[in-house]
Amino acid sequence: MDPARVGEIDAIYLLPSAWGKGVGRRLMGAALTRLAEAQFDQVTLWVLDSNVRARRFYEAGGWLADGARKIEESRGFPMAQVRYKRALMPSGTGPALSCLCCVA
Repeated sequence: MDPARVGEIDAIYLLPSAWGKGVGRRLMGAALTRLAEAQFDQVTLWVLDSNVRARRFYEAGGWLADGARKIEESRGFPMAQVRYKRALMPSGTGPALSCLCCVA
């Protein structure tokens, strides 16, 4: 896979009061649509390995943990993270998105 064709979602954070209302699915859907329109083939994101809620959200949206792990220490303490990835179809070649996260 050409690294130039792999996009990355840096962060999606919601206030707890927005949880369970479809806001995260809509944000993710918009991000994936933009990445597909920009001709990326795959997309990745990193999530704290202990963030069970976020990991369930990503997995329900078709994301798969790919086995990559890293320790982030930018905040002065170690935070273990897991990488997730998913494929995108190029814009105009069919449904760019085929995941639960995109259902409004």
